[in-house]
Amino acid sequence: MSSLRLTICALLIAGCGSGTGEHAIDTSKYSRACVADADCVAVYQGTLTCCGGGCPNTAIAVTGYADYATAVASQTPVCSPAPPCVATPGSCGDHVALCVGALCTLAVTSATPVSASPSSRF
Repeated sequence: MSSLRLTICALLIAGCGSGTGEHAIDTSKYSRACVADADCVAVYQGTLTCCGGGCPNTAIAVTGYADYATAVASQTPVCSPAPPCVATPGSCGDHVALCVGALCTLAVTSATPVSASPSSRF
């Protein structure tokens, strides 16, 4: 493959994000310290795509949320052409950020039973 073709392929891959760490958000640098549940917010940590992050999978202190949002915005890759980004309500389930032992923690809650089968009641 010619040098020009390799360069073009590299640019095309970079334009949509290559899936490497350059388009990822790491929440370890944000405080998790809290006193009450209201001090915490559920956020996503991981690889960012053209549509942004995924479902919340961790929690940080509200005091660091503005910096977190700025980092997500600056690290989200821009694809051309842009894919359709459609949020499906309820697809992430119910997440709540709680203050447990003075640290923000993510809890997944659900009002629906795990299984409706008769055998699950025993």
